Amino acid sequence: VIFAFLWEDGGSLRGDRLRLTAQISAWTVCAAALAFGLAILCNRFDSLAQIDRWVRQSSHQWSQTHRLVRLTTGLPRSLIAIQEQSIALKRIYFHDPYAPVSWTHVLVTVAWKPPLFALAMAALGWILARTADGRRLLIGILCCWIPLIVFSVMVFEPGSISRFLPGYALLFAGLGYAAKKISWKDPVVWTLGVFFAAMIAVNISTVTPAAAEARSQNAVKRLKALHQVWKPNTVAVLLSYRDGIFTYLYVNQFGPFGRIPFHFLDAIEPGTLREYQFRQDFSAASLNAWQHGGDVWISKRLVATRPLPQWDWVEGDIPGIGWKDLSGYYRKFQIDANVGGPDGFLRIAEDKSNRLLLLARK
Repeated sequence: VIFAFLWEDGGSLRGDRLRLTAQISAWTVCAAALAFGLAILCNRFDSLAQIDRWVRQSSHQWSQTHRLVRLTTGLPRSLIAIQEQSIALKRIYFHDPYAPVSWTHVLVTVAWKPPLFALAMAALGWILARTADGRRLLIGILCCWIPLIVFSVMVFEPGSISRFLPGYALLFAGLGYAAKKISWKDPVVWTLGVFFAAMIAVNISTVTPAAAEARSQNAVKRLKALHQVWKPNTVAVLLSYRDGIFTYLYVNQFGPFGRIPFHFLDAIEPGTLREYQFRQDFSAASLNAWQHGGDVWISKRLVATRPLPQWDWVEGDIPGIGWKDLSGYYRKFQIDANVGGPDGFLRIAEDKSNRLLLLARK
């Protein structure tokens, strides 16, 4: 819409561009209204209350805190890999007593990435602002990215790179335009060059076969142990979606374990409304498994007296819920079997006392 007004095409008059902008805006509004109208009709909503509930449910229970702080890594990770290194920043921010992190470690591994990303984007803006066409492109980029950032912080959550996907096309167009205008004698260009060199090196290092193998070794070992005792309708509870088993199964969907009907549940999901109903979720999943003849297994991590740093738990990341609250709940259950060694799984006994504990939270 903004380009229809800003971009000059062979000396077109300002009035013509304004009419084109109005037409594009009208068609955009009509297309959006048609799409949402069809969705409302298909769902047979007949009241504003139902539509309001539908809109609220579209959040998929996301409910992150400290969104502005999370934006500092959410934006850079759209171009340069940060991955689990952001956990170190969280531990510094929340003063995690279980996994203290040194500032030296943070500066070397992750703290340099957001400032370098900011400098690179500022350099791109400076290069585009030097020419008339570049300024028009810069205005379009800003008109796209500013709403994305505002909505990610105020409405959604800024930690996922998918939030910023709509802005990539214009960002890459801006980079392409800047590429033909740069001169290596310009120090501003070197800022962009350093960032993209670092981006290539970091991103390649995180996807090498050696790095993937190192991350998957523990997950494979635990899956092998669980596979030996797995039976239909069983559920296994892991600490969170950051558990390496989730990552391994997602990446290796056609691997040997991808054909096994594992059913995993994360005990707690930081950043969502589910984090406050972990007891109810576990109760419902466990009773359902027993009802259909399955077992209930939990990760031994859930009963540890303190979390290990490699488990990616951050004390304080979930307001009102600490490690003692989570592990203390799972330690209440009676256990009748275990597999997989120190980092394996425990089977919840299907007895009266455990059923009473589950029913109390259903």
